[in-house]
Amino acid sequence: MLENGMIIGAESCDPQCREPQKGYCVQCKHLVPVHQLTEFMNGDRVCSDCMHDYLELQGADFVNEYIRQNEWEFYGSWWFTGLDREEQLRVIKAGYLAENTNPIRHDYMESQKVDFCKEDNGFLQFVKEKLL
Repeated sequence: MLENGMIIGAESCDPQCREPQKGYCVQCKHLVPVHQLTEFMNGDRVCSDCMHDYLELQGADFVNEYIRQNEWEFYGSWWFTGLDREEQLRVIKAGYLAENTNPIRHDYMESQKVDFCKEDNGFLQFVKEKLL
């Protein structure tokens, strides 16, 4: 049967006439269209407005794994640069001394000291002053 040029009951087949499916966001508890929700493996569904806050709450479980995958960015860049110069030197020396206790690395580490002195412009002046 036709009414105004449309088949009666056709709205159930026409996507433009259907009400979009909705679901609840676990964060804000609002009912939103499903296409605006992200569903996670644990079944939680979160709207885009709440995504940042939800991920921050879940983040504690993933800190150590993320650090393992981004060690240089954390230790070498973010953490180390946040230290003052004295703390940086303490950390570097501790690492250097730990490496120097390794019998396999000891000779190499000692040769690095000699190489540094040979290449540094101030070393010979230092030696001269010590000898005078």
